[in-house]
Amino acid sequence: MKTDYSRKEDCYRCGGTGKEIDFKALVKIREEANKTQQEVAKKMDISPTYLSDLEHGRRSWTGEKVEKFLEAIGK
Repeated sequence: MKTDYSRKEDCYRCGGTGKEIDFKALVKIREEANKTQQEVAKKMDISPTYLSDLEHGRRSWTGEKVEKFLEAIGK
């Protein structure tokens, strides 16, 4: 089944935000907050492997995941 990326919430590039997600910027934000993938993943209630996949664009972000990520790093 093909995903309909015309629906904003399904967009793998914007996570439903309407703005393209910069995966490298998210990694930089996490590192500047001195948080490890393990710490952030635990607070997001996902595995460190899943967070790594998100940060490297191998998995799709959603608006909810972006919010949880920012909350987990204290932003």
